[in-house]
Formats: sequence, structure tokens, C-alpha cells
Amino acid sequence: MIKFKKLAHLMAGFSLLSACASVEVNRVTDYQQEGIRYWRPAPYLALQRITDKNKNSVCTFKVLTLPDKSEEYAITIKAGLGAAKVTPTLYEGWRLDSLSTEIDSKTAENLNAVANLIKSVAPEGLVTPSASRSTAARSSADGCSGIYRVNYGGDGRISGFTRMQLG
Repeated sequence: MIKFKKLAHLMAGFSLLSACASVEVNRVTDYQQEGIRYWRPAPYLALQRITDKNKNSVCTFKVLTLPDKSEEYAITIKAGLGAAKVTPTLYEGWRLDSLSTEIDSKTAENLNAVANLIKSVAPEGLVTPSASRSTAARSSADGCSGIYRVNYGGDGRISGFTRMQLG
């Protein structure tokens, strides 16, 4: 019975050791939430009436991409027992343009270490040797004055514009 408890403790330890390196991107739901923050972009149109040198009035527009403050996300890096190299590219400090990741969870090294530990305390015949395999997981990981927000319908098409009130 004692050997079974010892083996159960080792297996529980193995499950704790098996925490792999990872990168998570989650919507921010709490002000205290950790991680590198960014917002999803929202398209806007800035309209302005200008008069040319011939006194002709023309409506001009410019497309703006501004942060949607209701769509805040956080990138969290969890190293675990492996190594995680994460390089986010934030345009103007708020918009995620790219996320490059290299994750090495050290899976083979961790499994070999735990197997050797189990062999050293397990009763004879309970653990049988097997051929070892070396694997490593890697992954390398868009009127004629004012600002208008572009609205989308349920089908993803533009459904209208909302004039933004400044101030």
C-alpha cells in the first residue's frame, strides 16, 4: 500500500511538471488582468468640406483606424517548464499587427526525467523499459464634416455610419 501511495504521489508530481510553455490571448474582463494589452481596430471615416482656389466646395474623406475600447485583449505568456519567446508587434502602441512565437516545451527532457524518477522508486516489474523517442514541440509561430464609425450588419456588410460626438 505504501508503494502505491508513493507512485500516486509521483504521478501527481508528473502532472504538475507537465505544464508546457504557452501563449494565450484573452479578452480583458478584469482591470487587474495581467498581460500585454491591445485593442481591436475599428474603422472610421473623417469627412471634411474644403474649398479649392476656384471657390468650389468639395467633400473629402480619410479612412482612420482607431482602437475599439470595447474590444480590449491581453497576451499572456506562460513559460511553464519550457521556454517561450514571444514578440508582439503593436502599431502605435495599441493595435496588434503580428504575434511571433517560439515555444519549446522541453517535452522529451521532462518525460525522460520523470521516467527515471519513477524507475528509481517503483517496485520491480511495475515499470518496464521502452524505446525512448526524442521529440520537441515548436511553433513559430488587420453632412460632410465629422468622424463617422463604420457599422456592420450580422452578415458582415456595411450597414451604415454613426457620427461620433467629440468631447
